[in-house]
Amino acid sequence: MAGGNGRGGATNELSGPNGLCIDDDQTVVIADNGNHRIVQWVGVTTNGQVVACGKDAGKGLNQLDRPTDVLIGKETDSLIICEGRRVVRWSRGSGTTQGEIVIDNIDCYGLTMDEQRYLYVSDYRKHEVRRYRLGEKSGTLVAGGNGQGDALNQLNVPKYLFVDRQQNVYISDWNNHRVMKWNSGAKEGIVFAGGQGHGRALTQLYYPNGLFVDTLGTLYVADSSNNRVMCWAQGAKQGIAIVGGNGSAAGANQFKCPIEFITNSMVITRSQHHQIFIQEFQRLSRIEMEHSDPSISSDSTVYRPLLTSNMEQEYLRTLAKEQVKTLHKFSGSNSEDVIHWLQCVEQVFDRALLQPVNKYIAVQFYLHGAAAKWFQFNKSNINDWGTFKSELIKVYQPSFHQSLLRMEQRHQTLGESVMEYYHDKMHLCTQADPHMSSPMIIHYLTKGVNDSLLSHIIRRHPKTPDEFLTIAQDEEKIQATLNGLSHNSATTIDNYPNDDSYVDPSVTLVTRPINQHTRSYARQQSTSYPQPLMNLPSVSPQFSFRRDSPQHLYPSNTTRQCYNCYQFGHVAKFCPNRKNM
Repeated sequence: MAGGNGRGGATNELSGPNGLCIDDDQTVVIADNGNHRIVQWVGVTTNGQVVACGKDAGKGLNQLDRPTDVLIGKETDSLIICEGRRVVRWSRGSGTTQGEIVIDNIDCYGLTMDEQRYLYVSDYRKHEVRRYRLGEKSGTLVAGGNGQGDALNQLNVPKYLFVDRQQNVYISDWNNHRVMKWNSGAKEGIVFAGGQGHGRALTQLYYPNGLFVDTLGTLYVADSSNNRVMCWAQGAKQGIAIVGGNGSAAGANQFKCPIEFITNSMVITRSQHHQIFIQEFQRLSRIEMEHSDPSISSDSTVYRPLLTSNMEQEYLRTLAKEQVKTLHKFSGSNSEDVIHWLQCVEQVFDRALLQPVNKYIAVQFYLHGAAAKWFQFNKSNINDWGTFKSELIKVYQPSFHQSLLRMEQRHQTLGESVMEYYHDKMHLCTQADPHMSSPMIIHYLTKGVNDSLLSHIIRRHPKTPDEFLTIAQDEEKIQATLNGLSHNSATTIDNYPNDDSYVDPSVTLVTRPINQHTRSYARQQSTSYPQPLMNLPSVSPQFSFRRDSPQHLYPSNTTRQCYNCYQFGHVAKFCPNRKNM
């Protein structure tokens, strides 16, 4: 598929491939790190095509410096590339000789893009992830940014990224040996996988790299130093090794430092063996690019062995077992969405490669309550998977009025992000009326949004649902910032000491009665050296002491001392030496 002719800079060679992506036509675009270029392979060819740079490393617009990740910007038909302390964009059109800088002065490593065309970039020196609109330079902090560490609000060398439809960000927290999930708008992350120190146990990761999350929330991560690919179901306490984990080598069932995943075909690049693996449900395709070990012959061949039957069976068995655990049972209540439930069930069954007859048998275990009773009464008329789906939908699909009522009653809850509310409300709108107009959708979106956002949205008057989302998210960020500033200000005021109650802990007060004539106090420093007593100035009438002023510090039986002659037994007013003053 790619390479296979040893390390080098020719069009049929690669040197340390890192990040990669695949276009809709199965064109593979690779960040050829050691050659400071981006190359693409179209189909099964012996030579790739250099589509960006191909010159020596450098900072010029016609150069790249060890690119680590690349993605395709479909709207502009361009490549967005992470390299050499900047993010650059190169047009995919023929004749392109240089790129343009999108973001500079950033120690970037990985990048990804969400459905709203926001760009997410990891910064491995600042230990943070930022989100950018294309053309924006500063971006918005979405994860980390609290220094290097392993706390839930910290990262330690973040590398590759994945973002789901709710704008939740998944990060391979490389030096912490874990994968973190940061929900949209959250101040700290959740340990999704690993986080138990580095090691080979199924609860551990060892320098995780590329990652991918499917629609069911299952994580697939390249566990580089364990030479395996881990599958981690949502909420699971440990993962399963679905590929590799059989030592470090180049066998059909072995990996050597897997680097990155791509969706669907799950492509993994491996820099140490300079190979690309495409792992599918039916086979594991291995493509030799070159060997980094000089003792091994560089005359490698390109071949695609089928996944061995034992590996295939183990993979399917473990994957199906974990996925089936995540399925929810369907009872037929008014709050359940029968179509969405069937879609989730079918995705899991397809992943387990179940045939329709087995789907029909398996789904019966996930009915309970009213739905289970319905099936028992009607199963004599339901003989296959297709009939089951159509009959279940016919019985439990909500009517138009029920769908409309459910949509109208959906309001943004306390603490719920705009993104979560927006996607759920849009789904309900589509369910009630697939052809609902944009003004009507905006009406229902606005009707259910939090009061704190309502006036701002009405004032901006969005024309499309996308505009509504952008406006609401902008206001949400502003309010979060203001709340943070207000909280910090209140904390500072509460912690600031009162002047009239503060006592220096290094000073011990000399306890004596208050002199009603001079209103003066004396205190002596706590030290082993003899020190003169300090006179505090008289109190001006405009100052008032707290009601709990420390009168108890001056007991009446304490010997009085004159501040004029420093003798005991009298005060300065009656000092015999006063006439000499």
